[in-house]
Amino acid sequence: MRPSSQSFPRLHLALAALGLISLLAVNGCGDDDNPTNPGGGATTTSFTGTFVSGYEGGMLTITVNTVSLARPLRAASAAVTATGVLSPDGGTAVPLTGTYDATTDSLYLTGGGYALAGQYYGSGPLVGIGGVYTGPNGPGAFGCPVGSSAS
Repeated sequence: MRPSSQSFPRLHLALAALGLISLLAVNGCGDDDNPTNPGGGATTTSFTGTFVSGYEGGMLTITVNTVSLARPLRAASAAVTATGVLSPDGGTAVPLTGTYDATTDSLYLTGGGYALAGQYYGSGPLVGIGGVYTGPNGPGAFGCPVGSSAS
């Protein structure tokens, strides 16, 4: 049975996401001493990684305006501002703005026609933020371990 032409973009997206997760697991960067506060005295937490789809890819940096991404002890909302820069390969950098909510460990960023929704993973093989996005070139996935590109 021959697959439909609609299944190919899904297959490409699934393969791209799998490749992204594998790449980040092998090449992730961070600080072994305290992954949620790499600088020790910083007032933000930074993430650097990649985004990818069947049609585009590039570097993604995210900055969350909080020292710790740990869930708050109180039930009150713990939303803080977050920013990012999506840098497509061969394209112009796109600034992103949004929020990170420590109560739900969720990140939402938008800008330049892109909308990113992610989740913070504080343990496991990849400590960082991963999720999906939609943009002018269609949907894709992203993954950013804790740390900067210099880590």
